Amino acid sequence: MVKIVVGAIVVGIIGFVLFNVWQRQIMVEAGRILIDVNAVWAVQGPFKNGEESTKAMTIATAAVRGPDSIKDPGNAEALSKHAASYDSQPEKWESLRKDCLSGATGQKFEGNLAIAKKLGAVVKTQ
Repeated sequence: MVKIVVGAIVVGIIGFVLFNVWQRQIMVEAGRILIDVNAVWAVQGPFKNGEESTKAMTIATAAVRGPDSIKDPGNAEALSKHAASYDSQPEKWESLRKDCLSGATGQKFEGNLAIAKKLGAVVKTQ
């Protein structure tokens, strides 16, 4: 009986550790995707208004994550709120856009940008 309890505890601890490692890996990957999307968005600016920024963000999201990603309810909701957020704080968004330009380098970025151009992106900055 003691062996079963100890075994169950060991399995539980291993499971907990593996779950935490997996969860951290997901967060790291999500961060990389966000950097990639923002870099493709950033080179399409500066933007006149939130509508223009939203169009660029939609193209960037589709280019990096795939065309179906913009249909995802979470992404669709975020994109629908982007214009209002941009219009309420254009200076903050422009500052963020300039910071995101640092991710606009490398082969992966160039591949994402090529896809974005096919989707209608117009590059203003690079």
